[in-house]
Parts: sequence; C-alpha cells; structure tokens
Amino acid sequence: MKISFLRTAFSLAIIMQGLWVAAQRPGGAGANRPANAKVYGRVLDAGTRKSVEFATISVLAAAKDSVLGGGITEPNGDFLIERLPMGKVRMRIASLGYTTLEQEVMITPERVEQDLGNLMLQPDEVMLKPAEVVAERSQTQLQVDR
Repeated sequence: MKISFLRTAFSLAIIMQGLWVAAQRPGGAGANRPANAKVYGRVLDAGTRKSVEFATISVLAAAKDSVLGGGITEPNGDFLIERLPMGKVRMRIASLGYTTLEQEVMITPERVEQDLGNLMLQPDEVMLKPAEVVAERSQTQLQVDR
C-alpha cells in the first residue's frame, strides 16, 4: 500500500514537472510558434532615401509591451526577424536621430513570410540651445627667478 502511494505521488510529481516546463516556454504550452515565420524589409531615411544602419527592431505583442523578438539592421538597412508567433504583432523601429516608427503586422498560416518593403524613418530635428564658451586667463604667472 505504501509503495503504491509512493508510485502515484512520484508519477504526479513527474506530470506536474512536465507541465511546469511546458509553461516556461515563450508563449506557454499551447503556443503555435513555427520556425519559419519571418518578417523582413529595409529601413531608409525618409529625407535622403539612404539606408539607416544599425537601427534596432523590436517585435512586441499587440496587446502588451512584451518583447517577442528583434534585431538590428545591416549596414545596407536590411533586416530579418524569424521565429515569430501567429497573430498580430507590433514592429518598433528606432535609431538615434530619427523618430520611432511603429507598424502592426498580422502573421497568419497563409502569410508566414512577409516583406514589409522600404520602411521610412523621419529625421528627428531637435533644436539645441546655443552654447557659449567662456575662457579666462589666469591672474598669476609662474616664472623662474632671475
């Protein structure tokens, strides 16, 4: 009787551990995360139409700000984000000197690979106050005695 109880408790512990491990995966145990779902495109400066290198791209859940993936653009502005979940996600593209761009993307089983094309970042023009450099000459001078 005691051995049967221990086997049942041990089996229950193994099942609970399996459920706990499955719940720790991104998206939970039931998430549909195909390995081939991907989004790609190119980030360009809206004024000059030149590529924006090393811009950060964050993929966020549509409902909340939890990060699902991300990356950095190549020197030519290209980016590729893979292993995305099904459903609606938000792409946030940011780079120093530009305003942040957000775009919603819907990933479905029919559209697991999406080309977002050229994404234009607007330059962020910030007016700085003029700086005035003031220098004063020292009142004392050190010289060798004569």
